Amino acid sequence: ALSDTSKNTQAAAAEALALIGDAAVPALLDALIGNDQSARKWAAEALGTIGDASVAQELMNRLNDQNLEVQRAVVTALGDLKSKRAIEPLILVLESDNVELAKAAAEALGKIRSPVAIEPLIRALSSPSVDVRRAAADALVAVGKRSVPKLVEAVKTGDSTMRRWGAEVLGRIGDSRAQDVLVDCLQDEDERVVRYAAVALGGIGSEASIKHLAPLLQHPNKDIRYAAVEGLAGTRSPKAVKYVAACLQDEDWVVRLTAACALGQIGTRSCL
Repeated sequence: ALSDTSKNTQAAAAEALALIGDAAVPALLDALIGNDQSARKWAAEALGTIGDASVAQELMNRLNDQNLEVQRAVVTALGDLKSKRAIEPLILVLESDNVELAKAAAEALGKIRSPVAIEPLIRALSSPSVDVRRAAADALVAVGKRSVPKLVEAVKTGDSTMRRWGAEVLGRIGDSRAQDVLVDCLQDEDERVVRYAAVALGGIGSEASIKHLAPLLQHPNKDIRYAAVEGLAGTRSPKAVKYVAACLQDEDWVVRLTAACALGQIGTRSCL
């Protein structure tokens, strides 16, 4: 049924085999090395769902499959297995020129959450593909605080794309060790980096950010004013209220709306 002419039938068969579980593994491994590419794809997906880590090597053997959909299914399955043995092969896929496979590899590495993948994932933040950058950012957030030292260094030394995406990831992780480099980014020559850093400081949530974010509320670029309000809201500090409240008179309606929402987010009596 994995080779049926109907994709719905193929999907139903793969789901059924996954539900059968370990008993279906031998048949799925046979399908994985068979001549039918649809069967190989569905077999890889089912093996990933079953989650038997002992099949990782058989899956890795299909990473060079001639069919892109099979390759992508194999990469995803290796992530589902959270196989440490697959980390290095997945890094090679991440660094390949194929955007779809690189994105899938970043997602898989995010599931495995190994510090071994931190530097390759950081390099992927400079990918020409926004989809790969987004997947790498999500993966680094999944790896968590272990990523912070290398990310801080990358933001200090990288190009504007790296600084922008690195700042976003640091804000999402929310580790105070990123505070200083994000404050430095508020003076960046690239206004997009300034915006990302302002929002990221809100992710860290430190009251110490207020004095650095408040001057940005006077910036001529409305997007930077918006980002500064977001950053101030993230501090959840009563000390930010007077600055955010002043933005209710901003000339741009998006900034005013964001300020109103920010006051609710801060949620103190001084907002009344």
